[in-house]
Amino acid sequence: MKCAEVHPDLAAFVLGGLEPEEAAEIRHHLDSCPDCQSELQELRKVNRALEAAPPPAAPPAYLKGEILSRVRAEWLPPSSKAGATEASSSLEEQRRSHRTSRFNRFKDLRIVLPSAAAAALVAVMALGVFFGFLREEPPVATI
Repeated sequence: MKCAEVHPDLAAFVLGGLEPEEAAEIRHHLDSCPDCQSELQELRKVNRALEAAPPPAAPPAYLKGEILSRVRAEWLPPSSKAGATEASSSLEEQRRSHRTSRFNRFKDLRIVLPSAAAAALVAVMALGVFFGFLREEPPVATI
């Protein structure tokens, strides 16, 4: 086997995810290839570090409900929102509307700014071509 064939399978080899025949071929290649041996050592270090890492922390139970309620509150039509927000304070309503309007502004800018930049680029190129054709070449003296 060549290094190019072994390299994509080294991670699976470290994790023990190869068929016995494939693992034997890789072991045979590793016996004679110091580059792949060093790559294998690096992958083993990474694997040991991942095994030693603490498990991911579970999010608090209330988080999903809180996120969903905020999303629903932002997507409710104004008539439904008025009935649902009577209990909340006016300060929180102002914050939410300010946050939503700021988000919508940035959302609009994501579309407008690249479009304006593309239009400016086309205009500059068109003017360059136009003025390039209008340029008169100075007469060349002939002898």
